[in-house]
Amino acid sequence: MNKEKFQILHVSTAHKRFDTRIFAKECFYLKNKYGYNISLMIADGKGNEVIKGVPIFDIGSSSSITKRYISNQIRAFKFISSFNAEIIHIHDPELIIIAFLLKILKKIKVIYDVHEDFYIAILDRPYLNKYLRKLISVLYEFLERITSKHFDFIITATSHINDRFKHINKSAIINNYPIIGELSTEIKKIKKRQICFLGAIDLNRGIGEVVDSLEMIDGRLKLAGFFDPSSVRNILVQKKGWSKVDELGIIDRKSASDLFSESVAGICTYYPLGNHLYAQPNKIFEYMSAGLPIIISNFPVWVEILKKYNCGVAVDPLNPKSIADGINYLLNNPEKAKSFGENGLRAIIEELNWDQEVEKLDMIYRNLI
Repeated sequence: MNKEKFQILHVSTAHKRFDTRIFAKECFYLKNKYGYNISLMIADGKGNEVIKGVPIFDIGSSSSITKRYISNQIRAFKFISSFNAEIIHIHDPELIIIAFLLKILKKIKVIYDVHEDFYIAILDRPYLNKYLRKLISVLYEFLERITSKHFDFIITATSHINDRFKHINKSAIINNYPIIGELSTEIKKIKKRQICFLGAIDLNRGIGEVVDSLEMIDGRLKLAGFFDPSSVRNILVQKKGWSKVDELGIIDRKSASDLFSESVAGICTYYPLGNHLYAQPNKIFEYMSAGLPIIISNFPVWVEILKKYNCGVAVDPLNPKSIADGINYLLNNPEKAKSFGENGLRAIIEELNWDQEVEKLDMIYRNLI
């Protein structure tokens, strides 16, 4: 089988072009390790380019959510129709309609990569009327079920999501585990009295309570990522704990590795919302891959990670005192923190890594080709 003869096009109109799962793990890794002819279509207005041998095609950005859901779909349909890919691998819920049309009209093979329980996530959108949220959620779940029956394969990021699809179509769980060695570096023997947070910074991810908890600790928070929306920063800077926050903005993978090497722990304290309770945030496993103990929300599914691998502490994400207690425990017990970090790193090397997950994706592509 000559993989280079088959065009595989990854498609996203909602994610950033260098999204870790889409670009680094599924595009570059598959192209580099297995020799697939893979390209990426994105919609961010930054233009076309080739990065690490992966062609990136930009269909342009839209200035509002409404335009994104309408004009982007039209542009995406036109681009994919003319691209002549044998397989399109879609990553956004908003793409299921055009993927269905392309499947029916163009006979293109379609893989639907489900990153989250979107129909549940809709219920947590604060900017939508609660009745409208419910209506959209019900309609979307119905539409997703109907279209998914016609796709060639469903990839899910967690076992919880997979439970919804395994009775609808062929599906497989491809966990969002880290690439071994990508974020690891020499672990500094003497750590700074700091914890770190890396990723999208929004209130539903518990950042407000984390900043409040800083009033009760002798240490600092290194905050890396982007505010979503930008107004979140205006809320956070009013808090007393903000004086102990160091803003790093959006950082590259090398800077992330350096950040992890000097931090005592990584924190991820999402709110107990429907879509969060069964999620597997990438940052948790990235912290572990860098030898960092984790401070996480006390959701049953997340606590199971701690029980199995003994790699951190669980806290109440809605209680700043509980969060502060977890941070202080690790700051004040460096040997215990080191042991947690070593256990987490061992779990990544032996079990929870992308090198094992990517073999599943290779097999899916092989079967479809």
